[in-house]
Amino acid sequence: MVVGAADANASARPAPQTTAVPASIAQFRRPPAPPRAPEAIYVRTCGYCHGAHVAPIIRGRGLPAEMVELYVRTGPRGMPAFRPTEISPAELKALAVWVSQSKADPNERAPLDPIPAATKERAQ
Repeated sequence: MVVGAADANASARPAPQTTAVPASIAQFRRPPAPPRAPEAIYVRTCGYCHGAHVAPIIRGRGLPAEMVELYVRTGPRGMPAFRPTEISPAELKALAVWVSQSKADPNERAPLDPIPAATKERAQ
């Protein structure tokens, strides 16, 4: 192999054409979706397990909002972690405050309590 031969062939080829790149690609991005209500996030995401006979009940316990945020992002024990693309930082902050301040729902069930409180009250 002759050193420099490849360089000579490269200069004989035409340079690839380049297209202009916009100064900012932000103009092509969709605007962010408005934040979802904490209640809607809870029902669709958290309530799937919490209070549905799978995971501990978290409403009505006065859990610190900071702890709720930490658990949602890190997913301790068997709980999955939720990324910022799944629950935005603004949504998570609102959700954590909502969970922290929420009242207990008598229809939610804990893993060791297969009968909802509302059913128990009707039975008595």
